[in-house]
Amino acid sequence: MITLLTTIADIFLPVVCAGCGADGEPLCVRCSAVFDGPFAVDRPATEHGPPVHALAEYGGVARTVLLSFKERGRRDLAGPLGRMMAAVLPTLDGAARARDGTWWLVPAPSRPRAARNRGGPHMLALARRMAAALASQDEPTAVAPAL
Repeated sequence: MITLLTTIADIFLPVVCAGCGADGEPLCVRCSAVFDGPFAVDRPATEHGPPVHALAEYGGVARTVLLSFKERGRRDLAGPLGRMMAAVLPTLDGAARARDGTWWLVPAPSRPRAARNRGGPHMLALARRMAAALASQDEPTAVAPAL
C-alpha cells in the first residue's frame, strides 16, 4: 500500500532537487558537492564559545537548499543534510561525546509560532536524521530536545 501511495505521489508531486530543480531526488549529487566542509567558522559572535563548523559557505546553492529546508517545507532534505552532518561530526576538533561514548544531539528549537509556520520542528527532524545516520555507522547517538 505504501509503495502504491509513493508511486502516485511521485506522479503528481515529483521530487526535484532543492538546489537546481533536477528531477528525481531532494538533493542531487552536483548540489550535494557544494557541502564540501567542514571548515571552522570564525566570527566575533563565536570567538568565546565552543568551536563552530559549517559544511558550506552560506550562499548560492547551499543557501537555496537550506532555505528550502527551513522556510519552504522541504522536510525531505533532512535525510541528505543529516547524513552529511553525521559523516563529519566524528572528525571535528572540539566535538565531544558523553563519557559513555554517546553523541548527544541537542537541536536548537524554533519559537512555537515559527515551527507551526514551517510545518513543524525542522531542527528536531534534522537531529533525528543525523542520529539515525550516526547509529548506522555504529556511533551511539541520542537526541535531546532539551533547550
